[in-house]
Amino acid sequence: MKCLFGIIFLISVNASAQINVGPRFSGMASTGVSLSDVWSVHENQAGIAAVMRASFAVAFQKPFAGYDLSTQAAAMILPVSNNVFALSIQQYGNGTYKHQKTGLSYARSFGDQLFAAITFNHHMLRIDGYGSSQTYSVEAGAQYKVGRSISLGVHVATPGIRGSDRDLDLPVETRVQLGASCRISEKLILAMSVDKAFHKHTDVRTGLEYRAIEMLALRGGLSANPFRQFAGLGVNYKKLNMDISVSSQPIVGYSPQISLSYEL
Repeated sequence: MKCLFGIIFLISVNASAQINVGPRFSGMASTGVSLSDVWSVHENQAGIAAVMRASFAVAFQKPFAGYDLSTQAAAMILPVSNNVFALSIQQYGNGTYKHQKTGLSYARSFGDQLFAAITFNHHMLRIDGYGSSQTYSVEAGAQYKVGRSISLGVHVATPGIRGSDRDLDLPVETRVQLGASCRISEKLILAMSVDKAFHKHTDVRTGLEYRAIEMLALRGGLSANPFRQFAGLGVNYKKLNMDISVSSQPIVGYSPQISLSYEL
């Protein structure tokens, strides 16, 4: 049994940088650090500063085929003048293993070019028969628009206060992301990012989004370390958006994800 939980825990740590970023960004190889979307609450909170309407989104992901694991996520965004507040909740695991992260974010725009944000997270880990533990973390991010077509982004996440139960140490790492995106045309966006989690290899990623027609977007991407492929699509109808993505993992296969978001 301890071996089983060890495998699950190892998978969750290795996947923590890839899951829960929303299917739009996931379909673009998680290159959303310089982009704006409701799911910026999980990728780079500075992106929500450009969200102009109150929004609500939910997502579901089956991270690994053949494993009894899933991820559920929800996000609520409330713009107030130049300030944007957000609440995000995500839960990963199954009936006996659960890792939950709850975040409260504040973002602000400084003119039309600079956006910044900070997030305070509470993490909780529970394993039946082993007890539970909790800890806190802080995230901060910024985005800068260069003209009308280029955007730069930076995001840093770092652990805060550790939980008291050292037997259930939580998978919270210091992580730095740098990224840039370019709107090549009204239909095509190219995004790139460099992702570095401490004690892990640096990952370089590239993603594309092509808006085939007004209500349909096609997405794809690649990551270098490890080599992974990503694909997805988005459909928007008035204020309702549906996004679907699938990503590969060299060891455990493919992970599909779907989300619905609505602008009030």
